[in-house]
Amino acid sequence: MQETAERRRSSRTRDLEIKKDTAPEGAFIATCNGSGGAQAESIGQEAAAILRADMVNFWVTDSGASKHITNRRKWLVDFWSISGISVSLGNNDECQVTGTGTVLIKRFVDGEWCEGRIENVLYVPRIKKNLFSVGACTSKGFDVHFKSDMVVISQDGVSMAQELKQNNEIYRMLLRVKLPDEVNISTISLKIWHERLGHANLKTIKAMVKKGISMQSSSLTLTISFVNHAKLASHADMPSNKQEKNA
Repeated sequence: MQETAERRRSSRTRDLEIKKDTAPEGAFIATCNGSGGAQAESIGQEAAAILRADMVNFWVTDSGASKHITNRRKWLVDFWSISGISVSLGNNDECQVTGTGTVLIKRFVDGEWCEGRIENVLYVPRIKKNLFSVGACTSKGFDVHFKSDMVVISQDGVSMAQELKQNNEIYRMLLRVKLPDEVNISTISLKIWHERLGHANLKTIKAMVKKGISMQSSSLTLTISFVNHAKLASHADMPSNKQEKNA
């Protein structure tokens, strides 16, 4: 009977491998892998590397931020330059938003790396860390559950992302950013598009973007591929003095 119990405990240990030695104090990494072999070990080491990364290289969960924010320009695809917007930090310091875009990621969920993306991310060069907004996440229909040592983001009962709490009470997301092989940078303002497209009106330009049309000229090549096509409309209609608060 004792031998049978030992076998059951051994089997459970193979299925759920807890790695504490390579992670910061107060954090753990659980990798689920039936084989318990080299793949689980490799995944665990990669996740531990995320937990050891510098502040500028990882994402922090922030329940006070109204938008996702990054200070890493090279992470952003479908990038748009914007101006006239600022975000207010906790110390009442205001930082200018200079662009917005999408960050391509891989999420570490239940021992596996899964493809993903973070959309509508504000580019704020002066901010010192990358903020993942709980409010922006829940507004998209995701559930965010804070537990003692981790955060689980789910949708319809399926875990979509996981985060671990460090000893300084910061929740760090288990994800890594995918740097795009070719980034489509659309930094030219709608005014310049308007001029180069034969003075087409903004309504026509928006319609072209919604249909995914590539706009080309001798001095300009832009490929538009947005998941959220309303983004262009919101930027075109955005007041110059609009501010994002509580970020």
